[in-house]
Amino acid sequence: MTAVYVTVQGVIGTDPKRAAWNGRHLLSFRMVCNERKYDSAAGNWVDVHSSWLGVSCFGDLAHNVDASVRKGDRVIVHGRLRVKDYLGQDGARRTAVDVQADSVGPDLRFGVAPLRPHRRRPDPEEQLGEQADQLQRQLDDEQRPSVAELVAGRVSEVDDEPDDFETFEDDLGGAAADGPGVLASASS
Repeated sequence: MTAVYVTVQGVIGTDPKRAAWNGRHLLSFRMVCNERKYDSAAGNWVDVHSSWLGVSCFGDLAHNVDASVRKGDRVIVHGRLRVKDYLGQDGARRTAVDVQADSVGPDLRFGVAPLRPHRRRPDPEEQLGEQADQLQRQLDDEQRPSVAELVAGRVSEVDDEPDDFETFEDDLGGAAADGPGVLASASS
């Protein structure tokens, strides 16, 4: 069966809504396509007919459209046309026209838009691997002392510090020389 592809231009008429469908990201909105005609009597363009249709975007397209457009933006949409009959809340038969979008973009007749390529998000394992690689590169670039320099530095620190017993004796004010009974009474 062959699908019917259409390209429509119009204005986004509703705030895009995010959802999930079969585990995929979904973004949907309604847009209005206005048929215009030049009215020579009035000397300007007038809207002759307005057609509303729904637009559905899936996956990466849904993410990119969500980050790029809002209600009131002029867009061009290309995708598969879907016409559905349904019963409204009032019981009347209705018809809905939707486009399952393959492409959505700004209508550049009305302004400019810079394109920033979307980068896919790496999975957490890739991120951890990249962080580990970066830390390893930083460690490799650092100047680290040799083992001999570390030992020499530690020995000089020990020589500069007083012995623990001397420090303890100074803290007690010479009480250690008076004997163990004095220490016991001083600490109680």
